[in-house]
Amino acid sequence: MPKILSAHDALRQYIHDGDTVTFGGFASGLMHPESILRALEERARNGEGPHGLTALYAAGQGDSDSRGLNHLGVEGLCRRVIGGHWGLSPKLGRLCAENKLAGYNLPQGVIAQLFRDIAARSAPPRHPPPDSTLPVPCWSRCRKWG
Repeated sequence: MPKILSAHDALRQYIHDGDTVTFGGFASGLMHPESILRALEERARNGEGPHGLTALYAAGQGDSDSRGLNHLGVEGLCRRVIGGHWGLSPKLGRLCAENKLAGYNLPQGVIAQLFRDIAARSAPPRHPPPDSTLPVPCWSRCRKWG
């Protein structure tokens, strides 16, 4: 197996229909896997799949136009998106507002802590602390975008 794969080869090999994927990075390109997301968009537009992904991210990633998580804004590519900030990815927000995907907005820190727990192989807390001001559950369905 080659040590370096093209974005398209990596997608064919590692990301399949119905998978849950996560993307790191921040704002308009800082440490963001732009080539992977661009390849995902190209494959989705060509009908090559994958389809029905669940995308999870903590921080907003994009340029409010065509970069970053906006590449996921192709109908059928994602069935669910769970994110910490939607403002930089209006294409995803539009699909959510049209009920073409299930969208959830959680605080960035909650998702970052989840990533930390996953990395440490520890179970995330199931209940908020008694003094928490977050609603239980703290997921909010996207309803209204731009």
